[in-house]
Amino acid sequence: MDVDPSDEYAENCIDWLKENAKPNEEGLLGWSYTFDSTYNDVSIEAPWYSAYGQACGIDALVHWYEKTGDEQALEIARESAEMIFTPIAEGGTLFSSGDFVWFEEIPSADEEPSHILNGHMRACIALRLLYNATGDATYQQWYDKGMTSLLEWLPLYDTGYWLRYDLNPKKEGLLFRLNDPEGGTLDELAIDEIRLTDPLTGESVTIDVGAQGDMDAASGSYLAGLDWQAESTLDGRTVRRLVAAETESDYGVTDAKPNTYIYLDLPGEWTDDLRTEWFELTIVYKDEQEGRMVLEQRSIAPDEEYVAMRDGELLLTGSGEWREWTIPLRPSDLGWPVGELYGEKHVQYLDVLAEDSPDLAQWADVARGYLNAARMKMNAAEQIEETRIVEAQEVVLPEQSTVFIPYLSVDKDGVAVMHYATPDAEEIAWGEGVLYSEGTDGCYSPYIIACQALSNTGAYAFMEGDPSVLGDAYPFWGEYEWILKDTALEQAPPEAAFRWFEENEIEVGDGLVWTMDEGNAYNDLVQEPGWQSSFWQRYIIDAYMSVENLEMVKKAAYAYGYSTKSGGLASASKEGYLWFEEVPNNSHILNAHMASLVALHNVAQTLEDDRVEELYLEGLESLRENLYRYDTGYWTKYDMNPQKNMLFEIDWQGEGDSPLIDAIYMYDPVLGEATEVDVGEASDTAGVNYVSGLRWQVSQTVDGETVRAVAAPQANDAEEQRAAYFRMSLPTHELEDCFDTPEQLIVIRYKDTATGEMQISRQSINEGWVVEMEPLNDAVIRCTGDGEWKTAVVTLRPQDQGWYMGPDYQAYHIEQLALIAEQTGDWYLSQTCERWEYYLEKKPA
Repeated sequence: MDVDPSDEYAENCIDWLKENAKPNEEGLLGWSYTFDSTYNDVSIEAPWYSAYGQACGIDALVHWYEKTGDEQALEIARESAEMIFTPIAEGGTLFSSGDFVWFEEIPSADEEPSHILNGHMRACIALRLLYNATGDATYQQWYDKGMTSLLEWLPLYDTGYWLRYDLNPKKEGLLFRLNDPEGGTLDELAIDEIRLTDPLTGESVTIDVGAQGDMDAASGSYLAGLDWQAESTLDGRTVRRLVAAETESDYGVTDAKPNTYIYLDLPGEWTDDLRTEWFELTIVYKDEQEGRMVLEQRSIAPDEEYVAMRDGELLLTGSGEWREWTIPLRPSDLGWPVGELYGEKHVQYLDVLAEDSPDLAQWADVARGYLNAARMKMNAAEQIEETRIVEAQEVVLPEQSTVFIPYLSVDKDGVAVMHYATPDAEEIAWGEGVLYSEGTDGCYSPYIIACQALSNTGAYAFMEGDPSVLGDAYPFWGEYEWILKDTALEQAPPEAAFRWFEENEIEVGDGLVWTMDEGNAYNDLVQEPGWQSSFWQRYIIDAYMSVENLEMVKKAAYAYGYSTKSGGLASASKEGYLWFEEVPNNSHILNAHMASLVALHNVAQTLEDDRVEELYLEGLESLRENLYRYDTGYWTKYDMNPQKNMLFEIDWQGEGDSPLIDAIYMYDPVLGEATEVDVGEASDTAGVNYVSGLRWQVSQTVDGETVRAVAAPQANDAEEQRAAYFRMSLPTHELEDCFDTPEQLIVIRYKDTATGEMQISRQSINEGWVVEMEPLNDAVIRCTGDGEWKTAVVTLRPQDQGWYMGPDYQAYHIEQLALIAEQTGDWYLSQTCERWEYYLEKKPA
């Protein structure tokens, strides 16, 4: 805040603050609000005081003091600060819960005020200003307490697309609708029941769909909208089917189709604004037709009417069975609408606080990404013009560490040694498989050695025949003693593996890890030699469990409690969630985390060790909270590291050629930057970002803009491999934590010269050898042919930014998740496993 001492208006304001700072009934100095206030369902009667109001007054007085030396201004600021950190019951604005505090903007109740986010942050800023001006440690202590609470509670405000205003939930009239996530026509799904349950109390509210009164608003929980068919009976159940309605984009559109509304009240009485346990929203339906259907919720952000719920997709396989499918309703989903102004405040205050507390920088970026994304969706034409265009960068992939020789050698001590094929090696036909003419000197893989300790020869001795017969033609094969399938246990006995573990253990605190002396490269990530992994740690634990060496089991399990930066196995997200890393680079590989949970559960049960149990529970919570990030809707992701250069397709369906496309952008809302392909320019088919494919028409100039159209669809487009592709690069390739991968926005500027639809798809991540495209969610651009220049926005979710992952990893994901679901009896994990099994079954061999 800049104050000019000669500004009489500023001085008048300071005089007003001095004159109107009055003690309340408890003797605390402050500025009272002299009117009753109600927002959402929170009310407070005059006179009342606010931590936000106190903070604003303190801010002005401290800056005035710093500019003018006015000691009276500083003294009033100091006295008025006491109200901020005095408990509500004693006339102040302080809420306390255990070790945490909140400075309440609306201190409306002793036990459960609403915990307004911007008010607390504003108070923290004021306390820091006071400390800087006075050096009084009291203000620093309360600032530190407020900041600790802010970091702990911020996840409760995060909806995944916007930050909530406060933690007071919307308790009645929660609004949902069913929609096709790809933007197509709705399936006529038959629904029998919709039920919202609180698992903590067992209370629930139910809509008996098709029964009398299911559309009666007076009941509190009911159906509404024109896209529900009339009630009917199916298999002896009362149902309603959805109308086969065509969906519409709801950016700034009220009552956009489909009008498949569901209103629900929360069951029972709300008692805890700090609640983290999910509610369970169950839909009972007949699975008659394969397809996709998602439950959307009324958005609290200003840019969209509805947003797809996390884990909101139903399972539609066409099995013909009745399903009860449950969707988590997180407490963070229960917010009230929050306008753009408060989105700005959240960014502004987080930026200020991050200057002193770098841990908040990630949250400031999250809030900025939400705000910029909303603004782009609300006014894309203007926003993209103001966006900084950056040069697209090509990712040069490192040599991948995936081609290993399917025979292992054995060293002089009887330990299995793994070899990779050299880059220039030739393939050699060998039985039904392939060998290579040259290989590396070999390295020790803790995973392979763990398999040796477990006598799991199938992991390292699965090839038929003795490859040493190739030694005359290929000297590499004559240099080593190769482990053979029939003699593996004699050549590489378990005892040798355990000796290797004893000789190569590395202490991390009171835990132990084992490292690999070979570097690793996968996708665009490189790991130098000497790296530890939670993946093989799991199998080392299994090995020591098999011989009942519980002391080594315990030490191996304790390593999960140390960070990768200190040589351990865990990373922590900004929310505090632990992830057990296969590679210590914060890419958050899914299979290793799940495999680690299986092992930690077994260790905790065997040792009855509270410390291991706590690690397991923290890892399990992290899995439940982050699992949706790995689900694309047709496949799972390997990790959270985004692919930086991606291939997309515009599939035009309409009469004649498509609208005229002028430019395509990949916009990063956190940075406010974009890469671009200027369609129609001479260079649009070359470079990092480009267009390609036989459906792109020749360039032309219209209204002074170079453009291309996509050719009218033909029946044999797929057979003739005719398509309109475009390749785009993310504006940045650097991420501190891959869990913070932001949604990107594909922005397309076009002249609407034809009637039809443009469907935007991305190259599938479950197909590595052919170009196969998968439609993005909500990515149908409907064109009317009105001749206007328009700008469309398509969201590229973090889930959509993955790399290719083969079916073997999909199967392993399912296997490990099924084990965890069995260990825990967790409905959510079991249900997710069922969905992922369907993805694998659906993919052609």
